[in-house]
Amino acid sequence: MIKPCIVCGIDFDAKRSAKCCSDACSRRRQQEHERNWRERHPEKSREKTRRSVRQWHERHPERYREQNERRYRANPGKAIAQIEAWKDGNPDKVRAAARRWGESNPDKKAAHLAVRNAITRGELVRLPCSVCGAGDAHAHHPDHSKPLDVMWLCREHHTAEHARIANQRRAERAKAGQPVMAQTA
Repeated sequence: MIKPCIVCGIDFDAKRSAKCCSDACSRRRQQEHERNWRERHPEKSREKTRRSVRQWHERHPERYREQNERRYRANPGKAIAQIEAWKDGNPDKVRAAARRWGESNPDKKAAHLAVRNAITRGELVRLPCSVCGAGDAHAHHPDHSKPLDVMWLCREHHTAEHARIANQRRAERAKAGQPVMAQTA
């Protein structure tokens, strides 16, 4: 049966109940339908999109991590600004995440508090990054059982050090035949 495509108007041999002449027209029709639906239901649309994106992240943790790394490397300043803006807009979620982290990492939390208190009391002096000399350095604990034995690293080198440690642990697990968990951004 010959009939016109509802997207482009070209006559085509319709099999079954096809309404479009090609996959490309079918995708265009679907995109237009979704765009119209989003305009009529803006709040539901956001929830649906967030849910589907979250599900994709759960199904593809390795690809999600790679995607985030590419985005960060392309423009680290923008990525950091987006993270900080999200934190500013979601203080309750930030506090809840920090509380959960502290409960699951009591030794690390104690070491961080010890450094903060030592800096406040003047017992420990914040130094520049030991790699590049940048002034805004973070305290990195090579061993959390020695809370005041820290390396001072800028954000970039601190992140790189944690990535190096994580990769080393992954390699050790793989060598030992243990399951290697994919890290999500």
